[in-house]
Amino acid sequence: MNKRLFVMIFLLIFTLLPVATFAANTETANKRPYWEYSQSRDGSAEIPKVTSNDINKWSQKKGFEIVEILQRFAQPFCIIMFIIGGIVAITGSVFNKRLVPKGIGCMAICGLLYAIILFAPDILDNFVRWVRY
Repeated sequence: MNKRLFVMIFLLIFTLLPVATFAANTETANKRPYWEYSQSRDGSAEIPKVTSNDINKWSQKKGFEIVEILQRFAQPFCIIMFIIGGIVAITGSVFNKRLVPKGIGCMAICGLLYAIILFAPDILDNFVRWVRY
């Protein structure tokens, strides 16, 4: 505890110390004052102009791509794991009673995930509508 406290105090003090920089002076390098605005200097000449509608469209497109990936790969995985959980619960009821809750828990988690993945487009639509308005 004391060692961690010492290290934290040392890092805090170290970050507060002034550091000399050896950067080129922008006033002499560009032959104009640094406060004058120039798109070529700050990099905003390459930044595209977008609106909030463009952001909404892009986020919806990417969100639905994630939903499609989940529906393509996670749905079959949930089905397989549900079947394995059922097998574990049945074999546990015959051989080892401690496996029954594990199998039922696996089936419950897989069923919940399957329902969430199945209704993911509706969930995403409602989330985007909630964020937008």
